[in-house]
Amino acid sequence: MYAKQTERPEGDADLSIRVAVYPNNGEPEVTEVSAASPRSASSKFSGLVMEKVKASGGRVPEEALRELVENLIHAGFRGVVISVLEDGNVVRISDKGPGVADKSRAFEFGFSGATPEALWEIRGVGAGLGLAQAAAGKVGGTVTLEDNIGGGTVATVA
Repeated sequence: MYAKQTERPEGDADLSIRVAVYPNNGEPEVTEVSAASPRSASSKFSGLVMEKVKASGGRVPEEALRELVENLIHAGFRGVVISVLEDGNVVRISDKGPGVADKSRAFEFGFSGATPEALWEIRGVGAGLGLAQAAAGKVGGTVTLEDNIGGGTVATVA
């Protein structure tokens, strides 16, 4: 099943992502969703993904998911696919942005790779990944970062 939701009239530039929910059997349900600005994108996209997680019966912490989605500003929301897996208990967020140069420090509070352009749209204090990791850890979960094939990052919260 494929559904498309848009906010802006056709022809206007927007930020789009795909959300794929993988059931235990059958084809994935893919939804494309757009937002008008990076500020509106974070809440809209994380809200949609949380709906999909809950509908699948998952327990991924909303705070962890929200922080990871907000970090997509660093990738300019390029090539974003968010996959909801294992009955909503694993969410994998992949992008085609510049990647995370120093993954060993990425979860440290205060460490930020925000560009000057991104700082116009986000708070850029270097807390997002650390907050995501802490939220996941509270319920026995994890957050991992990996390089995406062909560039970008894959963040997984489980």
